[in-house]
Formats: sequence, C-alpha cells, structure tokens
Amino acid sequence: MSGFLKENVYLLASLGFRSVNVFLIPVIVAFPLLLAWLWRDRWARYALLIYFVLVLGLLIETFKWLHYAAPITGLTYYFVVNGMRLARLHNKKVGYLTSCLTLMLAVTALVMRVHLTSTSERSMSWHIQRAQLLKQLQHEDGEHLIVVRYGPEHSVHNEWVYNEADIDRSKVIFARAINTTQDCQLVDYFKSRQLWSMDVEGDESIPKLKPYPLKLCK
Repeated sequence: MSGFLKENVYLLASLGFRSVNVFLIPVIVAFPLLLAWLWRDRWARYALLIYFVLVLGLLIETFKWLHYAAPITGLTYYFVVNGMRLARLHNKKVGYLTSCLTLMLAVTALVMRVHLTSTSERSMSWHIQRAQLLKQLQHEDGEHLIVVRYGPEHSVHNEWVYNEADIDRSKVIFARAINTTQDCQLVDYFKSRQLWSMDVEGDESIPKLKPYPLKLCK
C-alpha cells in the first residue's frame, strides 16, 4: 500500500508540474490566500471536490500520461487565475510582479519550444523513417516481407509492425520476430517475397534493412 501511494504521489506530482509548469508560481505565491478562499467560497470548494474526484480516477490507471489529466486542465487554471487575483488583492506590487513574471516565463518557454521543434531533425522520427521505407519498397519490383526484431531499449510506443487489412495481398508486410521456429514458418509461408530482417534498437538512429538470414531456417 505504501509503495502504491508513494509511486502514485510521485507520478501525479510529476504530471502536475509538467502540465502547469510556470503557472505554479501564482499558486505558490498565493497559497495561504488560496486556502482561506477555498474555506470561504462555496464554488471554490465544489471545484476542489471535483478536482479531487478526478485525481482519484487517475490513481486507478496502470500507466499515467500527461494527456490523461486533460479533463482537469480547466480546473487547474481556475485555481491559477484565482491565485493571481488574490495575490494582487492582497498586495498590488507582489501580485503585479507575480503576473508579469509568470507571463514572461510562459512566453519564453513557448518560444523555446517552438524553436526546438522547428530546428530538430524531424526525419529521424521513427514514424517518418517507417513511411520513407514503405514508400521506397512500394516503388521497387516484387513483394517484400520485413521481420522486425526489437532490442531491449526499444520503446513500446514506437511500433513498426502494422499492416494493411488484406495482409497476403499487401506489397510490403511487417512482422515481428518471435523465435527461430515461428519466424521460419512465417518465412516459408511468404517465401515468394523478398525477405528482409531489421533490428530496431533504442539507441540506433536509423534501422537498416538486411537480407533475412535463411541459413537459420535450414
């Protein structure tokens, strides 16, 4: 139980920081004021109760990703905006400085993110590599089978192996390596195709196609 709570508190805190980011500043600055406001304001207590119920819903998820918190985004910024409002009501100078600092950091983070995205090498993304490989093989003669072997560092979210509905008639087929016996059965079934092997490692920028080692099936 303690391990479950410890892991989930860490994950939820991490999700909260990543989703709110610099907008945590007004909440931190006005935290005592927010607590007093929550105690006095009925609608604020309703908002906190709804927020709490949605967070409990996140606890039952086996995996937790940032977009899972999307339903509570509006409530998150409800508290952020009220933190800014209360800070300015309590101390105009501190409130004004908090609002300006938050806005400047948010704009800076946005500009940096846009710059990094626009200058990064998008051609290295796995889905673009797969699309380029598929386009290349579709323009070559014959039909192809690619047996994909994943390394220990491969991310389960970067899935190379998926195909058209009519697999047998597809010009290019991707299949996942399992073991020598089953792989050889697959190779024998599609022996009329050009057979390829491809190793996908987490630290390998561009996987390379190699002729399938048929000697393994003898």
